[in-house]
Amino acid sequence: MNLDNLKEEEKKAIEMTRSAAGLETTVRETEEVELIGENLEEKKDRLNEAELERIKKVKLSPGVSFSIWLIDWKDRLKEVIVKFPKTSQAMKYNNLTMNPNNSKIEIGFSEILENFKNDGLLNNFDVDDFPLSEVSELAGFLMRVIQNPKFK
Repeated sequence: MNLDNLKEEEKKAIEMTRSAAGLETTVRETEEVELIGENLEEKKDRLNEAELERIKKVKLSPGVSFSIWLIDWKDRLKEVIVKFPKTSQAMKYNNLTMNPNNSKIEIGFSEILENFKNDGLLNNFDVDDFPLSEVSELAGFLMRVIQNPKFK
């Protein structure tokens, strides 16, 4: 988001809204954070690490927003914004099953994403915009966050 053409009052209102939503208050422009020689995957990893550090400081609780960066089919970085669920919601997302054939634990990634979308916690995400590897990364991250919101 470009804030250059906004009045000071408008910038302050945006910052206050982001703060109330649990988002970082300084609006980041992805083009400005690019490092020389950094490829798209490295940039995504760096942004996700920065967000992970931010949410460790913010301490996740129901309704707090956080994000994850993914690479879409057109090789563009996209920020997916997620709201942290209530405990009653998180219980139904915690979908681990044991495969009776090989005794391995399986995670229902598609169900996790579907539940987040159905509960209005994952609004700017369309599964068809991303390769399966990116979708799996998002689902895995959401499982990690649900099971350990304080990242201990």
